[in-house]
Amino acid sequence: MTSIIKEYLKKIKIYNTGYICFLLGVFLIGSAFPLGILFFLASLLISIFKNKAYFFKDRWNYPFIFVSILLVINALSNFLNPYFAETYKNYPTSILIDLINWLPFLVCFWGFQPYVRTKRQRLVFIKVIIAGSIPIFISCILQFWFNIYGPFEILNELLVWYQKPIENIGGLSGLFSNQNYLGSWIIIIWPLLYYLLKKSTRKLEKSFFILLLILNTFFLVQTSSRNAVISLFPSLIIVL
Repeated sequence: MTSIIKEYLKKIKIYNTGYICFLLGVFLIGSAFPLGILFFLASLLISIFKNKAYFFKDRWNYPFIFVSILLVINALSNFLNPYFAETYKNYPTSILIDLINWLPFLVCFWGFQPYVRTKRQRLVFIKVIIAGSIPIFISCILQFWFNIYGPFEILNELLVWYQKPIENIGGLSGLFSNQNYLGSWIIIIWPLLYYLLKKSTRKLEKSFFILLLILNTFFLVQTSSRNAVISLFPSLIIVL
């Protein structure tokens, strides 16, 4: 009985470590991408180690296994195809390297599920990603209203806030290297901000989310990113 309790406590401790790493990754992914990826990777490895026995029990994973196999087959067939070999003769392995861009999404879909399984976990996720967006808002304010430009680098250029002059890139970009990246981030968090606004009951909290939503929409327009602006409309339709 004692050994069972110890084993259970050990599993809970591992899970909590993974969950904390996941939330740190969520918080840092926007403003400190490399650090965010490291925490995501740690949480993903813990989740895979803890839940590997349940992978094939979840039928939702079957389509992703099938798609993963198709991606691998397609990459290998292109790699061995003489036409593509001629096209990519200077970079023959680029076809296989491109595969790395897709497979992690399929692994993350399964690996991150334990961290957003309950309604409470999803609410915490939303609040953490909004909190992690505050540095992005600050960078946009500094760039747009105070004309403070970078790049700002720390940890031997591991973390870079670009803060490029707006006139050089044609739109607001904040700490990102391109205004389209900022536009994509704004579109991602827009419905999450709206959800928190609708859910909040206290006046101060509601006022805070209204301010963030206004800033978010204003900065979206200032990015001059047509893709981001157009993407706002289907987002509005779905959310409203």
